[in-house]
Amino acid sequence: MPAKIADPLNGKMHEPVITMTVSATGRVPIEVTGWSLSFPDGSHLYSELVRLQYGHLEGVHLGDDLPKVIEPSRSGTFMLPCAAIDAAANHYNFNLNKGYVQIFFAARKTLRGRRSIAKRISLKADADSE
Repeated sequence: MPAKIADPLNGKMHEPVITMTVSATGRVPIEVTGWSLSFPDGSHLYSELVRLQYGHLEGVHLGDDLPKVIEPSRSGTFMLPCAAIDAAANHYNFNLNKGYVQIFFAARKTLRGRRSIAKRISLKADADSE
């Protein structure tokens, strides 16, 4: 459900947003590298595009910055302005009252020493090729 976010410091209301929460339920941290909203027609609205188009506007709060490392038993909050959904739906001529949309997150687990699995694999591949 869209919610207006109130800023307790200055009493201003922010634009309506969809709030997304990602929790690290395992024993290792995860790093959220991005998210996307997928419409039934296969088009996507990516977090990078939302941040570029809406991140500088006053009254728009996008939640935690990306990438975001989430420690075990912690969570991160990301926000998608409803105006961004409406603009994308208008651009792609998509009726928001039909079908559904899905939100995907790109995340990776980190290993000891904060190295990502991808980095560890690339280091191993480099060592194997020598």
